[in-house]
Amino acid sequence: MGIYFLLTVFSGIVVVMCIFIVMYLLFGIKERSLKKSILSALIIAIFLCIIKSIIFYFITMKHGFMPRIIVAIGFLGFSLIGPLTYWYFKSNSVRTIFDFSKIQLLHFLLSIIGVTTIFSTSNLDNELYFVCNLSFLLYLSYCFFTFLDKKNKTEVSYLFWDKTIFITMSLLFLVFLVQYFMTTIQMHIIGTAISSVVISGLFFYMLKNPPNMLKALNKISPKPEQMIQIITALELDKLYRTQGINLTKFSNKINIPKYVISIVIRDRYSKSFPEVINSMRIKDITNKLKDPNLANVKVEELAFDVGFNSTSSFYAAFKKIVKITPREFQRKMLHDML
Repeated sequence: MGIYFLLTVFSGIVVVMCIFIVMYLLFGIKERSLKKSILSALIIAIFLCIIKSIIFYFITMKHGFMPRIIVAIGFLGFSLIGPLTYWYFKSNSVRTIFDFSKIQLLHFLLSIIGVTTIFSTSNLDNELYFVCNLSFLLYLSYCFFTFLDKKNKTEVSYLFWDKTIFITMSLLFLVFLVQYFMTTIQMHIIGTAISSVVISGLFFYMLKNPPNMLKALNKISPKPEQMIQIITALELDKLYRTQGINLTKFSNKINIPKYVISIVIRDRYSKSFPEVINSMRIKDITNKLKDPNLANVKVEELAFDVGFNSTSSFYAAFKKIVKITPREFQRKMLHDML
């Protein structure tokens, strides 16, 4: 039993190390960065997994059971690693949390459902952790093929550091997978110790190779010709009228990296890309609604002409920006012209 106790103590030391990593990221690197914040959250998620395993060892050895709150904490940490890994790589192309669409919050649905289920029943723990492992694998696969393939090398100057994070997360996945199938306390502690070794390696690598990539995005200065090309594509070529246009499709159309587009959009319009697209579409429609010759044209047709692909999204965007409905706006404009 002595060796397992020592492994648990070692894992406890790594828990403290995780705290130092987060402190270093948040306060040791002064530049504000979304990438830095997400990496800090990712380390905290791993911290929750390790601390759960340590408590699991001591409480189970002494009392033979695990409090549901501890199980929930461990599951929460585990379920967040996959989404946060995705957000970490996704942040290469955005500057603030507001550049993410609201649908990105669905990535945390498993965490919410899992924690709720754990508090309501103890019969589904095994199934929940199986889904977590599968989810983690899917996130790693997606990140590899989307953010770390050869086509993206020219877009991310700090790819080597990103590869280090990806390798770290992949090793953790393998450890968690083995822990899932090897359910003895001894194997659980060995797996936790291996996870702690992996995190220790990341910590010392970070000290030796400070992650300057965390502030690289803020230091990027788009070339003047790129700025002109982006603004021209939006304001003159009116690519915002393309149905289904998003940052990725827009980037492919004008052949400029997404993170450069995000910087230009944020600096010029003080909005995220989706907000700019919607505001330009609504401005286009308001001009059409002022035209007496279009008074009998269905508003929905005008919406589709400027790029909206659903009436619900159009009405929601119009009401949000103009504060009244399209027909109310049209009646008011035409009345003022009389």
